[in-house]
Amino acid sequence: MRGRFRFEVASLSMIERGVASVLFGTPPTATYQEALEDLLKAEEMDSGAIDNMLYLGKTYKALGNDKEARRWLSKTSKSEGIDFVDNEQIQEARKLLAEMAGGEEEDELQESDCDTAEEI
Repeated sequence: MRGRFRFEVASLSMIERGVASVLFGTPPTATYQEALEDLLKAEEMDSGAIDNMLYLGKTYKALGNDKEARRWLSKTSKSEGIDFVDNEQIQEARKLLAEMAGGEEEDELQESDCDTAEEI
């Protein structure tokens, strides 16, 4: 739970942080690295929890580690949900994977364009 909280706090925009400062005085602070540490600890205690695996994937993505992000999002997408919330999280993981796959194709196209230009 704390890992998810830290992820959400780390994801706040500057505007959201400003509003939080007005409302709370000093807004909470957190980093994606702190979120990752908490989420990994949670995974050790309750391996395979759909919500935790989803947030591991999202956190790795935010940290720029696409390989680990894909691994955790793939694990999430292959899970079987037992309720509406699980199924929503599985769908979110599938959507994120599809978006990441789309980005790969664009990167590959750009790399192949460069290879072609070098050959000329």
